[in-house]
Amino acid sequence: MKDLKNPDPVKPTPKDAPPDPERVKAKAAEEVAKAVREAAAEDPSVPRPIVESDVPRVQVLIMQDPTLTLSGIGHKESPADQLVDYCCTLDLFQRRIPGCNEVGTMIILPGTTHTLLSAYFHEDHPDTAFLEGEDGRYDVTTTGEHVIIAANCDSRLSDSTIVMTGAGIWKNPFGFLPGRLFGFLPFYFGMLLVYVAFTSVWIVLCFVHRKDIAGIQHCITTALLLTLAEVVAWYADYRGFNDNGVRHMGVVISAILLTSLRLTVSRMLVVAVAIGFPVVRPTLGLGTKLKIGILGLVYFLCEGGLEIVTRYSQTNETADRWRVFLSLPVAVLNAVFYWWIFTALHDLLLYLEQQKQNIKLAMYRTFTHMLTASLVAAVLFAMYQIYFQMTNQLALHWSLLWLLDGGFQLLQYSVIFLCIAWLWRPSSDSRRYAYAELTHSGGGGGGSTGPGHAGEDEDEFGSIELGEEPSTREDGHNMRAHITSDNAKFVVDGDDDEI
Repeated sequence: MKDLKNPDPVKPTPKDAPPDPERVKAKAAEEVAKAVREAAAEDPSVPRPIVESDVPRVQVLIMQDPTLTLSGIGHKESPADQLVDYCCTLDLFQRRIPGCNEVGTMIILPGTTHTLLSAYFHEDHPDTAFLEGEDGRYDVTTTGEHVIIAANCDSRLSDSTIVMTGAGIWKNPFGFLPGRLFGFLPFYFGMLLVYVAFTSVWIVLCFVHRKDIAGIQHCITTALLLTLAEVVAWYADYRGFNDNGVRHMGVVISAILLTSLRLTVSRMLVVAVAIGFPVVRPTLGLGTKLKIGILGLVYFLCEGGLEIVTRYSQTNETADRWRVFLSLPVAVLNAVFYWWIFTALHDLLLYLEQQKQNIKLAMYRTFTHMLTASLVAAVLFAMYQIYFQMTNQLALHWSLLWLLDGGFQLLQYSVIFLCIAWLWRPSSDSRRYAYAELTHSGGGGGGSTGPGHAGEDEDEFGSIELGEEPSTREDGHNMRAHITSDNAKFVVDGDDDEI
């Protein structure tokens, strides 16, 4: 129980305690300095008290600057002056340059939202400096491209060599994938779903009509599986990059090879189909195969090099001249492919029209119209890319990188490819797309075949008509199809059976 007669002595409160002489002296000095600063701000003739860190330091500036003009930092004597002072020197400090508030620091203009971090060289570790504040962490609050600038503005370090080590790790709310690359992730995921569904439907159709599969459908199956493998590889690359912050080179190289192979094989197949294989001619001549093979090999090498530079530049600095240097031969080779395709299609359409092959003629006309639309779209997009690069639109519209670096190309290819697959889809009438030798209706059934008969130049169109390929009846007799728009005959052991 507390003794009320003799209460405990009252302890002096901080307000009743005697003032600390040192604190009083420091407070007075601070007030004097404040008064001097205020007077100096009003009267330029009054020297400013020097404000400088006690220990040397290196600074790291983080700023959002999509145009890379470094706006908001530095000082120019005149707007037309090319020389920019980025460091606050003693002279600029005394001249009261806006943003030059401390000697030995970067000049940050008022009203900016840039973040400035400092690394101090303290006495306990004079040879090493660490970033201040939460281990140098910077919280991104605004969507956009950010720039990191390291600066040594401290005159006490002018004779020193500063070596910076460490790693910059950026993480967005959705993962480690950089903002400009994020568009690739949903794009390839969507394409993966499309091609999985398309492949499943195609396999079912091929299985149902497996007895009626024609050569053109085998070509479509090859291109479909190759594209599916490519989409899987790219999605795995960007998904792993987003989850772990590291790109696995094995996956990237595999995806690049598959992309280059898909583009090469698709062009070679379109050339072969435009020539007439395997619908109008049973095989390609040796000379034609050699030409297609050489052109395809050169295209594969050039496209592979361009693909490497394109994907590497997404996360690393590369010189633009390499991309321009590799784009030129790829553009020339694409022009050669298109010229060959349309020239061959023109000759093929004339041939089918002369032979009155109306169904195949309609197929190839639709095929030609689709390729024409593809060419027009490719030219328009190339013009848009040139405008995009010349006006530096990527700095502002960085989220469109997925469309420029492969997205449009794959979308264009997919639309044309899906139309071709629908045009030549497996069905009970698939044999109408197959090559069949023509036997003349003249007596005996032993008539000769057209110019596509074995032993003649395979580079010429074969003599064909719409109908079944040569087949065998149950009684072992051979049948050869001879179908015209007016009648249909089967030649069986020299006897003509009308249908």
